[in-house]
Amino acid sequence: MPDRNVEALLAYLRQNSGRFTLEALELQMHAAGHTPATVQAALDRFLAQQGAKGPSGPELQAPLAPATPVPALDPSDPMSVTATYAGPRTAMGRPPVWGAAAGVAAFDLVLAGAGVGLVKAGEGKVAFLGGCVAALAPLALLLELLVGLILTAADGSSRAGRAMLYGSLLVLGLAALTLVAVGIYLAATGK
Repeated sequence: MPDRNVEALLAYLRQNSGRFTLEALELQMHAAGHTPATVQAALDRFLAQQGAKGPSGPELQAPLAPATPVPALDPSDPMSVTATYAGPRTAMGRPPVWGAAAGVAAFDLVLAGAGVGLVKAGEGKVAFLGGCVAALAPLALLLELLVGLILTAADGSSRAGRAMLYGSLLVLGLAALTLVAVGIYLAATGK
């Protein structure tokens, strides 16, 4: 086993051990095409060095930043693989959009709440403005739902389309749950 491969893997372990578990780094080294003997030799030397001077960082920490690529076995070999951490992915390989969808849902709920609040608290023109805002909330929800469907159906990978679609579906789900809860409350109190 070439000593330069072990040295390259040892440098990789030193560089990433503070951000990733040794198990995750070992999997990446195997995925990059290194032999089990080379990986084990690098791990043994790394653990021996760490035992002599103590760990350089938390051993079991979730990945927070992109890792440096695993050194390739042979740069001239087109079959060698370098793997990097690309961030969280969904099962379809796309980045999640739930944060943006929650923002869309929050916008819809704030718009509806502002309209209802203005109608209840205001008189005259303020109440009329509140009624207009409250009437715009379902229109905005419908527009988000339609645009989300169109963008998602176009290619299936539009992040904005999925965020609008999921956000509007979240609001519709919350509205349905609220209506069910109010119905149960009214049935239980006999009103």
